[in-house]
Amino acid sequence: VNVVPNPEEVDDYKYVTMDELKSMMQQDGLLWSPWFRIICERFLYKWWGDLDAALTTDKYVDKRTIFTFGPPFPQLGYEHRGVYRES
Repeated sequence: VNVVPNPEEVDDYKYVTMDELKSMMQQDGLLWSPWFRIICERFLYKWWGDLDAALTTDKYVDKRTIFTFGPPFPQLGYEHRGVYRES
């Protein structure tokens, strides 16, 4: 895989196992974007643990739920009328 990261967004990259990633995310001195931490906790480890199904089926496809990675809508000062679920 030829990786060409945006230098304004990515400082470094490395191929790791799931256990290595979990360990790295606990280390001091390594910086992770908040959204990446949330995606790992909510989705990535579950998908990675069942990779065959994640890649070959719709087991983890959810076209009905809008996931947000910011503050709940009431904290933003307006009411959201669409589909919303906090995970």
